[in-house]
Parts: sequence; C-alpha cells; structure tokens
Amino acid sequence: RVWFNPNLRSQPSMIPGLMAVVLILPAMSVALGITREKETGTFETLVTTPIVGREYLLGKLVVYLSLGLIGTLLALAVATFWFRVPFRGSLPLYLLFTSIYLFALMGFCLLVAHIAGNQRSATSIILLALFIPSFFLTGLTFPVDESSRASWLVGQALPATHFIVISRGITLKALGMSYLWPEVLTLLGMGIAATILSVLVFQKRLQ
Repeated sequence: RVWFNPNLRSQPSMIPGLMAVVLILPAMSVALGITREKETGTFETLVTTPIVGREYLLGKLVVYLSLGLIGTLLALAVATFWFRVPFRGSLPLYLLFTSIYLFALMGFCLLVAHIAGNQRSATSIILLALFIPSFFLTGLTFPVDESSRASWLVGQALPATHFIVISRGITLKALGMSYLWPEVLTLLGMGIAATILSVLVFQKRLQ
C-alpha cells in the first residue's frame, strides 16, 4: 500500500511542489518594483529624503511578504477545494515556513534589483536563475540527481529545493519542525545572507 497517496494521483505530489515555483512570482515583484522606480526616476528622489537603505529594503520586504502570504492562502484554497489535495499538517506552521521561503527568495530578488538596470533585465535574471531551474533541479518532477555533483550542488543552492520538501512534508505527511528543521534553517540562512548583502550594497546609494 502506497503511503500518503494510496490512489496514486499526481495532484497530491505535484501541486504542493508547484507552490515553490508559484511563490517565485510574488518574490519577483520586489525586483520589478525597485527597477520600475529606477526607470521612472522615483528611486533617485529617495536619495534626497532621510530614509536609509535598510529602511527602504525592509519596507519593501514587509509589503511583498504580506502579499505573498495572502497569495499562499489563495493557492492552498484552490489546491484543497478544487484539486482535492489533502492538507494534513498545521496551517500556521506552513505559513511560517512559507514566510521564511519568501524571505530567502526576496533577498535574492533585492540583489537582482541592484544589478539589473530595468525590469526586463530583472525578469530575465530571475527566470534563468530561479524559475526555470526550479522545474528540473529541485525534485519537483523527478528526484534530485545525486549522481552528478554539479547538478546536486546547483539544486541545493535553489530555495525551491528545500521548500518542496517542506510543502510536501506538511501538506501530505503532517510533519513538524523536528523533521523539517534542516530545510528551514537552510532557507533562513539564505534569506539572512542575501538581505544583509542587499542592505550593504544599497546603503552605498541611499544614505
């Protein structure tokens, strides 16, 4: 008897994993919002205000993180009531871990926003670095290839790899922190490192 999916339906496995890919889009909005301000000239006007770099970036994170969590609730509702995917775990715990995942994604997107000069460049970088690899190297459609050291390292460097484990674990198996803490700490470390680097870079331009 197959555990957690006795009817061998594809939806219970694929849809919780797809949550990791879908949530890249609200994170990408951070980079698009900042680059749009560069293009329209409103970004330069911030230099003349008392705002500092960390305040600007944290403000962006709070807004888009909140929107991302709202999108998560809507996506879970569609998965549960439309696609009949069982949700066996804790919803508050899922939202907590999702916020950490969004934090890691948005930290990377903040760096992209500093590198890219316009929205088109930011979109291309995020699609190539996060979105497309998340379909093939993260364990979404097939297990992570451990025979190739290079592909395994790239997969481990992608936040989606760790959130897929979290999403499927909570949704299908009702796992808790005692099982998922390695993935949670990895995402938290990615988010902290990327955000600190973003703040250091932006402070050179916003004082």
